[in-house]
Formats: sequence, C-alpha cells, structure tokens
Amino acid sequence: MKILLAGASGFIGRALLHELQRQGYELIYLCRDKRFMPPAPDNVQYIEADLLRTTTLRLPVDVDVAYYLRPYIAPDSMVFNRLQFILAENFIKALEETSCRQLISLTGITTDRQNESSRINHLLLQGNIPCTIVKTAPILAAESVFFTSIHTLVKKLPIIILPGWLKNSLQQPIALQDLVACLTGILLNTSSFNRDFDVCGPDVMTYKDLLLTYARLLKLSRTTLSIPVPGILWTRFLGMLMELPVEQVRSLNRHLRHTLTCDTTSLQQLAGITPTGFEQALQNLAVPPAPVRTAERLYTA
Repeated sequence: MKILLAGASGFIGRALLHELQRQGYELIYLCRDKRFMPPAPDNVQYIEADLLRTTTLRLPVDVDVAYYLRPYIAPDSMVFNRLQFILAENFIKALEETSCRQLISLTGITTDRQNESSRINHLLLQGNIPCTIVKTAPILAAESVFFTSIHTLVKKLPIIILPGWLKNSLQQPIALQDLVACLTGILLNTSSFNRDFDVCGPDVMTYKDLLLTYARLLKLSRTTLSIPVPGILWTRFLGMLMELPVEQVRSLNRHLRHTLTCDTTSLQQLAGITPTGFEQALQNLAVPPAPVRTAERLYTA
C-alpha cells in the first residue's frame, strides 16, 4: 500500500511517519525542498510540492491513502485562515487526480467561533474521495507546546500564577502514541469514511489540576495562585518563560481559555485502542520536553 503524507514536518508527522514505516507501508512524503530534508529512511520517498502553485502541483497517481495534517493549535488570523483554506482546496483538487481511496485529515478541536477549520472540514468531506476528519485535543508529547507549557511552569515557578480565566476551563489531553494509533487504525476502514471524530484522553481536568498532577509526579512542591491577569500580560510572561514567539503562546492560550472535551469512545473503539490516562502518559515521557523546532514555531502545514 502506498501512503502520501502532507503537512508532516512537525512532531505529529514524524511520529506518524515512524509508525507507518514500522508497519511496512510505502510512503511518499511531500516537502517544499528536498535539499533541506534528512536522508530518506527505508520505504520513504521525498516528493517536492508547493500547494500554492497549482500549475505545477502533481501528485503520484498510484496513491492509496493520503494523510493531510493541519495545525492543531493555530493563530486566529484572517490571513492565516484564508491561506489554510487555499492549501486544502489545492490539495484536494490534486488528490482527486490520483487513485486515492481515503483521505485522513488531522486538525484540532475548536470552539464554535473558530469556524474556518469547520469550513475546511466541510470542503474535504464534500470531495470525491472518502474522507475521515480527526480533531484532536491538546497533545501530550515532548515537543508539543501544550506539554512544554506545563513542564515550564512546574519546573521554573515554585508559586505558579495563573490568570482567572484558566480557573474553570477543562482540558482532555491525549497521548501522542494514542493519537498516532487512531490515525493508523482507521486506514481504509469503511466505517470511518465521510465522518469526523474528536479524539481525547480519558481524563478531564482543569489546567491547574494538570499542573499540580505533573508537579506531584516530579515530587515538587508547587502552589497555584489565580489572579485577574490581563491576557496580553500572561501571554508575554509565558512566552518569555517558554522562549517561544508571543503569537504561538497566544494561540495556545486561546485554546486553554475554552473547555475542549469530547467523547473518547467512538474513534478509539473503531481503531481498537484503549486511551492512556494523563498520569501514565506523563510517566511515558521519560525525557524533558525538547525545544519546539523553528518550523513548528511558524505553524507548518
């Protein structure tokens, strides 16, 4: 089986590529410029493609399945959102010229006000190729911005000051290995065709509880203090601690501000996995979070 990966330059894409390679699939990896790519692993072929250049965009015709990974924590920018829609539109048009039998697209769970992602989902689902939309909760991985924020606050601050608007919002983070298992477990599964799924972990917790749980696992005594901190001040403070651009931290905070929970049963049962709890997922992260790569800071798609 030949599988195409687009938008796979981030930590999710690397984990997915590794798992698909382990399972023995023939992989085609779309990239902007092969000169900047590491040597291709076994069964992996690099193909140069620019989704903005429709006149030269050509995909291999013998593709069986395509993964299209979109930013799961993205900035609230009209220009960025419009660009994402154009990229998705160009990609689906090019993919319809191939023999692809399933398109699997990954994005993030969003609130009702963030409707640009919903427009893209609708575009992909209305295409001629059977499509599965996977919408993920914040991801627990060494390179994820979400986990890096938790690790940074717990490690650097004995007294963790939190803005009041974080007090009641609930999160349901998912372990990276569970997300990858969901993505690979629905390959050519007709029960997943032309549907969208939310994927989360089994534990629903406030951000404060996430911090204190991680501190307990690290055997660190930590106290949290909720005060009415302006959003821009908190964003700059957290960005300074995490050494990340303000825009990326602002995007993270925009997600943390809202309760983003979901039903954990549908896709996990379809893919045949048992979700990993929050504490176990943290224990599986045996190494400190890696620095967020420059490409991921720019919201690669």
